[in-house]
Amino acid sequence: YLKIPGVKNVFVHPNAGDGGVALGAAFMATPPEHRKRIIGRPLLSCGLGEAFNNQKILKALKIFRDKVEYKERSDLVGYTVELLLKGKVVGWFQGRAEWGPRALGFRSVLADPRKIEIKDRINDVLKNREWFMPFAPSVLEEEGYKYFKNFVPSPFMTLTFDVIPGKEELFPGALHIDNTARPNSVNKKNNPLYYLLLRKWFTKTSLPIILNTSFNKHGLPIVNSPKDAIEHLIMGAVDELLIGNFCVKRKFE
Repeated sequence: YLKIPGVKNVFVHPNAGDGGVALGAAFMATPPEHRKRIIGRPLLSCGLGEAFNNQKILKALKIFRDKVEYKERSDLVGYTVELLLKGKVVGWFQGRAEWGPRALGFRSVLADPRKIEIKDRINDVLKNREWFMPFAPSVLEEEGYKYFKNFVPSPFMTLTFDVIPGKEELFPGALHIDNTARPNSVNKKNNPLYYLLLRKWFTKTSLPIILNTSFNKHGLPIVNSPKDAIEHLIMGAVDELLIGNFCVKRKFE
């Protein structure tokens, strides 16, 4: 769109299907004198769904204690980065669920994008879809311009960019077959904890990008509750689950 004369920016709603109708209805019901306070103000985050505190998470974990083992950790970000460095596929369940069809670091499955083989592994255990279907990168917003042509912030994974030549070899696991990508840009405001994770990953790898796909097995909706996430772990959809302050593993008999 930036190639179109006169177009300087574009906003694609994060819930552009029927789910976004409620927002339009609310806008139309807003008295005209108040609408001007809304128009032009950007939506910073679509983490508007349900959240679960550690007490509720622990309650769900106890229900499955014969199938999983869990531990509360204070170094959640650092521990997650170490898992990714080991090649693990991680379920990341933090904060309020995304409003819309894209996982944006609240209900996500994360992996190391530096090896293309990770795509086959995630497809085998989680997505069960065609080989050419891509996974998306999450990128630190302040670093995105170094990897994507004509980069602008894209927090809702609604814009596709060409990858700068030579950069495609750095994260082949999160690219389209034509060397384009549909990233979600992450900053301190739209997802603070996920931002810290990306910063830590960047420090360890010199790459500000993590492979991010939605936390759901093929044919199922994105997980919403702790129960949903734990059941996906038990099914083998992810190697380990990071939910609230807890790291969770399957028990193997």
